[in-house]
Amino acid sequence: SLLGENDLLILETDGVVKHRKANGEILTVLKTNPEYSPSQSITGSPGGKYFVLESSAGYKRFNRVIYKLNGEKIALPHLDNSRALAFSRDDARLAWGNNVGDLFHFELSEPTLKVEKVEAWHNGSVASIAFSPDGKRIATGGEDMFLKVFPRDDKAWVKYPMEKDLKDANGKPVPIPHHASAISILTFNENGSKIITGGEDNTLRVWD
Repeated sequence: SLLGENDLLILETDGVVKHRKANGEILTVLKTNPEYSPSQSITGSPGGKYFVLESSAGYKRFNRVIYKLNGEKIALPHLDNSRALAFSRDDARLAWGNNVGDLFHFELSEPTLKVEKVEAWHNGSVASIAFSPDGKRIATGGEDMFLKVFPRDDKAWVKYPMEKDLKDANGKPVPIPHHASAISILTFNENGSKIITGGEDNTLRVWD
């Protein structure tokens, strides 16, 4: 797996994790891997500070363990049976979702803080997730076919209203554009002004 912009992480068949630097130097990061199984995979963070070991927990569900690059395990709740997961580009934040639509986020730069949870953010699984380039917004795609954005102000994360809460001047529900099936992948463009989503309905959409 890519680690940061130039380095690589290697998960060997005995569960050992090695870090190959851009200059060719190879370091052993994790000698003992109690969670190792043949189905386990590894993903490095974009900022190069962390990595994730994950193994299947059933249909589109994963058990995950987060590590620092020095091999120290970060104990976080709710990662078992999680679905989508993403780091912010600077590795300061981590967000993930589960199969019942709950959204979680954690400040990696402030590890004394608790994991924040938003229950029933989606009606069904959080199928995809991404941070904006500045790390101030989390975008999620759900099996409920909707794209949602969770912005952050200077002090806290702010929950956008749910579809059922959106009404016009006459009190009638406002229809929200959406895919015709689950949103399986999404990303922000480079300046964060647009979100690109790919759905299991075989369509690609661009959102302002």
